Amino acid sequence: MRQSPLVSVIVPVYNVERYLDACISSIVDQTYRNLDIIIIDDVSPDRCPELCDRWAAKDARIRVIHRERNGGLSAARNSGVDAMRGSYVSFVDSDDVIAPEMIETLVSDAFAHDADIVSCGANKVTEDLETVITPMAPPTHTFTGEQALDEFLHCTGNILDCAWGKLYRAALLERSDALRFPIGSTARTSTSTPSPSISPIGCMSRARPSTSTACAPDPSPTARSRNIPSTASPSAK
Repeated sequence: MRQSPLVSVIVPVYNVERYLDACISSIVDQTYRNLDIIIIDDVSPDRCPELCDRWAAKDARIRVIHRERNGGLSAARNSGVDAMRGSYVSFVDSDDVIAPEMIETLVSDAFAHDADIVSCGANKVTEDLETVITPMAPPTHTFTGEQALDEFLHCTGNILDCAWGKLYRAALLERSDALRFPIGSTARTSTSTPSPSISPIGCMSRARPSTSTACAPDPSPTARSRNIPSTASPSAK
């Protein structure tokens, strides 16, 4: 890839000791190397604070923010947004893992289409990551900001209803009326809250005419389904 802008990857962490190493490992091992990895410890009561610091000691691209009081998912993500240094930003949930080429693919599509937002698919898998329960694979499209917003609001399935699995141009979040996640919201998507808030809706409303590319479904982030046994199959939900 000719152009390798710095990409901030924001990971809010709370009570995910069992999953954290796999999550951070999947980010550290990305084929795209120019990363600003921001891990936010939201006063996690388990060993997550220690694990976060261990990762920071092993990889100079990692910064850890230890919040002084628990604020929830939105507050943790906002702490990461306030600290980001990249030209682009992506959000990863700390109990998920991402495919090795995910960031590289999203950055490549962002440049290929001059896109402000790039979205990919995802796989819902069993807790051991071995069995795909629900593949979420939207087709490849390029939308204007207005078209993307219409697709999203009408739940067509072409753009996943989540903050993760996307690459956002950081400038969308850095204007004077800065977008932030609504404090107190526990939703992982934050799509139903009024603007200005960080969500696919909030960002699409600010995007330029060439805005959102829903890229090919693979490589995809992988979201665990914690309550489904490892022997589950797609037909045994």
